[in-house]
Amino acid sequence: MSGSTPTATLVEAIRHKQALVDAYLQRAGSRQRRLVTIAIVGGAVAAFLTAAPAIGGKSFGDWLTELSGLDTPAWQILCAAAAACSLAAVIATQLLKSQSLDEHVARAHEERARLEWLDLSLATGLASYDQVAAEYHKCLEGLAFLDEAEASRRHRHLSKEQLGTDARR
Repeated sequence: MSGSTPTATLVEAIRHKQALVDAYLQRAGSRQRRLVTIAIVGGAVAAFLTAAPAIGGKSFGDWLTELSGLDTPAWQILCAAAAACSLAAVIATQLLKSQSLDEHVARAHEERARLEWLDLSLATGLASYDQVAAEYHKCLEGLAFLDEAEASRRHRHLSKEQLGTDARR
């Protein structure tokens, strides 16, 4: 980069940040969808498992116990399974909230659009170098959570590698 112009350097920085945001959105979007699905399905299955014996009553419970051939009453098994599903739903919901995943994904989408606009503005001369540089700095502030997420991801990756190395010793 020794012979590159400030504009070329800024374009390269913008495109590099776009690539990082894209990678984050792919990982975080996938995680977000998975957690939302677990929360919805877990809650729905828990409701179904508890509703069956509640609606069917003792006769349904006795019939299900007979059908299963187990010594344990079927309603206990259904309630235990419902509790497990409910727990999975609660954990998934809390992970979404505690990690601010929804907020971070939304902000990443917004900043990704702004980076695209900055790249286009610089390429077409729609905005000056100084304007784009100032807006790029704002993008970096808005995407500060990415550095944290990337550091955490690297740490987990290194820990897995270390575990593999330790296991081979």
